[in-house]
Amino acid sequence: MRSKNVKETLVTCIIVVVAVSFYAFLYFLSRNDSAGTYKYCTLEHVDVHDRGGLVSGNTDYKRVADFKTKECGNLHMSDSPDPKKSMDEYAGSLEVGGYYKVTLLDFQVFNSGSTSVTKFEKAERPS
Repeated sequence: MRSKNVKETLVTCIIVVVAVSFYAFLYFLSRNDSAGTYKYCTLEHVDVHDRGGLVSGNTDYKRVADFKTKECGNLHMSDSPDPKKSMDEYAGSLEVGGYYKVTLLDFQVFNSGSTSVTKFEKAERPS
């Protein structure tokens, strides 16, 4: 009798843990990872290129963008913030010489030589 209750309790706990983990994973995928951190930068150069290659027998390429700015140095973007635009279209919509509010990614890869960003928003230059 007691063995049956322990098994039921264990199965219930496992189901609850799996359900909570699933929803936590969905939240992690859908959240904005910028944490509200931003800088203001003048865009000097944009380069969109393929990143990736042969991985475990599969060819996996992704379009990414590298930006050079006057105030912020080198910036890197892995995903277009607008799901309706490709990385080429998004980077092409930015004006070289334009002044932007750049939202920084919360997680930064150290020693990469560039700062990861999530989006550019047109901004007014300070007077």
